[in-house]
Amino acid sequence: MTHPTGPVAPDPLRHLVSLLRRWMERAEQRRILGEMDDYRLRDIGLGRDEASAEARRPFWCGDDPRTVQRNTTPRCGRQRFIPRTGT
Repeated sequence: MTHPTGPVAPDPLRHLVSLLRRWMERAEQRRILGEMDDYRLRDIGLGRDEASAEARRPFWCGDDPRTVQRNTTPRCGRQRFIPRTGT
């Protein structure tokens, strides 16, 4: 939305409500995914390991596929940065 004097910032309360809804939906989807049997997982093209890994992710971690990596820490699916020492 624009205002005659320039763009109007989004309503912070609306943003917060939207964020909370997204988190609740994500938590519910991950809970359901974690409860699916192997037959249903195969039907959607996932293995038990992949489904378990996704179900364990915290609700605040987004669905951006660039941040989903295998063998990572549970912290939003991102690998920790470990600085290299002397080479």
